[in-house]
Amino acid sequence: MRSSFEFLCKKAPQKVIARVPVIPGFNDDEICDIMKYAAFSGVKELHLLAYHTLGISKYQQLGREYPYHVRESLDPDTLTSYIEKGERLGLTVTVGG
Repeated sequence: MRSSFEFLCKKAPQKVIARVPVIPGFNDDEICDIMKYAAFSGVKELHLLAYHTLGISKYQQLGREYPYHVRESLDPDTLTSYIEKGERLGLTVTVGG
């Protein structure tokens, strides 16, 4: 069974914008692989979204425990090095979006 992502990439890859949250300790060491997969799928544009902690207060308001161990936002500037790497794969990489 194919994923929705694969289905959309097969139908109209030029219309797909991959938006990838970058979460320290979760997927930050796999960004290059994610970009390769996107490029292989025909995607031309990818947005890297830096992890932020804005949701912590919402969990507190709901009386729930925040399920992630990361307590500091990721500086978006740390993701700019991926722009050039993405270009080499034929991707337009944007930090934020």
